[in-house]
Amino acid sequence: MKTTELMHRWSKDHPLPVHVTEGHLSAFMLVSPTKPPSVKQSKAVSVSVEEYSGGQWRLEFRLNDVRYYLMFKAFYEDVFESTWSVKIEDAAARFIEIYNKWKRAFSTEGLPLSREEVQGLIGEMCVIDEILLKKYDPKTVLDGWMLTQKGKQDFIFSDTWYEVKSTHIGSNTVTITSAEQLDCPTDGYLSVVKLKSTSINNEKKVNLSIIIDRLLSKFDDSNCGEEFLMKLAELGLPNEKYDDQVYEIVELDQYAVKDGFPSLKRSTLSPAIGLAQYELYLEQLRIYKV
Repeated sequence: MKTTELMHRWSKDHPLPVHVTEGHLSAFMLVSPTKPPSVKQSKAVSVSVEEYSGGQWRLEFRLNDVRYYLMFKAFYEDVFESTWSVKIEDAAARFIEIYNKWKRAFSTEGLPLSREEVQGLIGEMCVIDEILLKKYDPKTVLDGWMLTQKGKQDFIFSDTWYEVKSTHIGSNTVTITSAEQLDCPTDGYLSVVKLKSTSINNEKKVNLSIIIDRLLSKFDDSNCGEEFLMKLAELGLPNEKYDDQVYEIVELDQYAVKDGFPSLKRSTLSPAIGLAQYELYLEQLRIYKV
């Protein structure tokens, strides 16, 4: 266990004796009168147990991979908020219990995302930021976000749905990848996010890390930050390896998908037709633009 770093008590008001690294959060440590339960570590966060004089034990959680800093910070805040009424003799077990809840997120690398998938995620989070959080409460937005659940649409709510397409500025079409994508019994929306590759010096720049951090602060304000990060963890995010894919969001357009909207319907296609992929010309959708 490292002892050279300066640490301070996490709060003069919190009853548990926990110390955290000065400045940048990289580790925190509980001083416990009882031996902590055994625990399996993750690659991103190590767990150290050390006995010292007086029958006391030190239980330390340390971040080993900076890519997981936002999740580690959320884990730390979860521990802080969840242990105000925990007795000191039960604290170590409770800390391990909370860690075990987060361990899967710390262990998930996720498959490499293609450039198109990165652009798609930026588009979906842009729609969350600019549209959905202004219409729904944060918990409803997260519950409706399909992400890794492979829903027919990107967002599905009780009253409507949203399908998001990210494309480059200047493009006049979007690709609908299946007959089911715009085929729903309720009216919904096609959201088109137009991106432009840009410089890291552009004040309007956005990449996955920037937009994740922006949304995390909003979800944190509604106590949904942990759930937001858990969703992203299934894709191995946040992850700085995508930071060089930098864009400017130039346009965000909404089209109402309702009666008359040009789209394929699975019910009207022959059973002999499998995958049905087609393009929509945006210029021809002007009458449906919201």
